[in-house]
Amino acid sequence: MWLHLIKLGGYALMSKEVFDRFQAIQRVRQMKWQRSRRANLVLGAAIGSVAGIAAGVLLAPRAGHETRAQIAVQAGEAFERIKASASEAIDSIHEGRRHQKRPFDDCTYAGKEVLRDTTETDEKVQ
Repeated sequence: MWLHLIKLGGYALMSKEVFDRFQAIQRVRQMKWQRSRRANLVLGAAIGSVAGIAAGVLLAPRAGHETRAQIAVQAGEAFERIKASASEAIDSIHEGRRHQKRPFDDCTYAGKEVLRDTTETDEKVQ
């Protein structure tokens, strides 16, 4: 009986050792796969960049200085449009403030009149 238990324990240790080795192999495979995946990503980005640069150089409709000049003109026009829109927005905000302040001023004036009338009435009563 003891012999059977010892054999069973030995088989259990052997199967655990095999399982641990299998897990170690799986981890190594997983790490290699992740490394190759990163390498493929970097390689793909590099190839794509080179292809994009080559296509840009070969298919450009104008020389570089002409293209840069056109971009500068378009950027200036866009800046002017943005500046005009911002100015209109600021003017609109200021106009809104003026309209909001008038009712407040009217209420303040009316409140002061009520206070003055109340004070005058109070003085008359005394």
